[in-house]
Amino acid sequence: AVVSTQSGHYGRDRQLITDRRVIVRRFNEYFVGIAKNLNANKPSTDFSDYSIFMKNRNEASMFFEEIESSEIDSIISNLNPNKSSDMSPRVLKIFRSTLSPTFATLFNNCMYAGVFPDVLKIARVIPLYKSGD
Repeated sequence: AVVSTQSGHYGRDRQLITDRRVIVRRFNEYFVGIAKNLNANKPSTDFSDYSIFMKNRNEASMFFEEIESSEIDSIISNLNPNKSSDMSPRVLKIFRSTLSPTFATLFNNCMYAGVFPDVLKIARVIPLYKSGD
């Protein structure tokens, strides 16, 4: 765990850390590692059939309005082509008429099935400092 003080943060080794980059990296490592640490301690039961946890499923418990390809198209058209990402905004803009319906169908199918690709379950936590921090 990391302990915060006014002058910096103390890491697991009880050493005072004042470099913001090191602090951010340590916080990121901690929060990214939480799921990994929890999974390491779970029993080795086979959970491949998730339906056993959904015996009393209520189909009307959540309402979902399908995403339309025009919404995806609008989002892509508003991307800043000068910013980088995992996928180039310029390439997305060039092929948006082809990609938008595909992305909309993919997203809608994921929502209906309740199954999402593992890559969409990963996040990188980056703290943003406010003025005065």
